[in-house]
Amino acid sequence: MKLYRIENKGIKIDISPIGASIVNFFVHDKHGVERNIVLGYDSSEKYQNNGTYFGAVVGPIANRVANGEFMLDGRKRKLTQNDGTNHLHGGDANLNSRTWEVLDRTDKGILLSVRVARRDGGYPVDIVISVAYFLSDNGALSIRYTATPAGRCPLNITQHAYFNLNGSGDILDHELWINADSILAVDDKLIPTGQLSVRGNAFDFTSPRQIGEAMSTKPLHRQLEIANGGYDHCYVLNRDAMEQDSMRVTSPKTGISLHVQTDLPGVQFYSGNFLNSEAGRQGETYNKHAGLCLETQHFPNQVNTNGAERCIYDVQRPFISTTIYRVEVS
Repeated sequence: MKLYRIENKGIKIDISPIGASIVNFFVHDKHGVERNIVLGYDSSEKYQNNGTYFGAVVGPIANRVANGEFMLDGRKRKLTQNDGTNHLHGGDANLNSRTWEVLDRTDKGILLSVRVARRDGGYPVDIVISVAYFLSDNGALSIRYTATPAGRCPLNITQHAYFNLNGSGDILDHELWINADSILAVDDKLIPTGQLSVRGNAFDFTSPRQIGEAMSTKPLHRQLEIANGGYDHCYVLNRDAMEQDSMRVTSPKTGISLHVQTDLPGVQFYSGNFLNSEAGRQGETYNKHAGLCLETQHFPNQVNTNGAERCIYDVQRPFISTTIYRVEVS
């Protein structure tokens, strides 16, 4: 499998041009042991059929669009339905399984690009998408997305890496903090129905909290039941979260912390609830809660809400966004 390595100050990250995917993310823990803190595969074929979206850039519209349709400039647009009746993570546009072109690379960074043709996945215009990964001296992986549509089009690009700061096992002992006072509650199809306060319930990570402990709050929160016994919900970030850390996850076992910053209004926290005996790299098997995703993004199904215009872009106003994953060890 063709991989491009970027590295800095002992952190090593391998990028595949298939899906512009983060395949490996090596960090030394507090004991000096090197850990691979992302889930992944060890073959190109797996990434070309990456139904779990391991490490991939997803879009043009990440997350779900209800019934795979939306109105744009007075006309109903239909996208492919690949999640029941929903459109999920770009559907047949398949950013996650396309081979991206490598435009530039250095020891510390890489720039990749891909083109989505009009009608791919039902999208109404051509879209040129690029992602730039850069690993800085302070352990921060900067991910800059740029997507330029040929005409007006909703866009929502994100990274779907599954993190496990222990390097194996599950993420239930990880401690999570999110700078958000509410989530978007969802219906049985995981489409948002409105905001729900996190205060005092299983979704409250306003102070660092062990994920497994929060998840085991009795009685089991109805929202956790809907998402197959875990989290698959968009947190509405507080305004100041865009100017500092938006969230932080820590492994007490390894001392590795992942700090996340974003300029987007939401983050989808997914706790790997639908992983089921997934065959990963080097004979590993990934089961429920083997990894967690922190997907920075616009809100799910936003194109079908009063806030639709905020996620619609054009040639004069391309989608440009930066997410930073910063590693610290203590």
